[in-house]
Amino acid sequence: MTIPGPKIRGLDLMIGGPIPMVARHGDTPQTSILIRGEAGTGKTVLATHLASLFAAQFGADAVYACIELLPSELAAQASGI
Repeated sequence: MTIPGPKIRGLDLMIGGPIPMVARHGDTPQTSILIRGEAGTGKTVLATHLASLFAAQFGADAVYACIELLPSELAAQASGI
């Protein structure tokens, strides 16, 4: 079952609606989001903001992780999935 995540006007406009959440068998809704960009573009600020919005809306925990991968490293990992 897909349900909408928190409303974020500017982001919703850019991506064509709210970030979709998936509820599996009555569990707390879940989603994974990849934020990519150059240093200093606000990735961490956006991640912490989104995590706090999701946690507040669903009364659940939210986790974010920061890693640095070259595009070639990401592609190599994705091809192994």
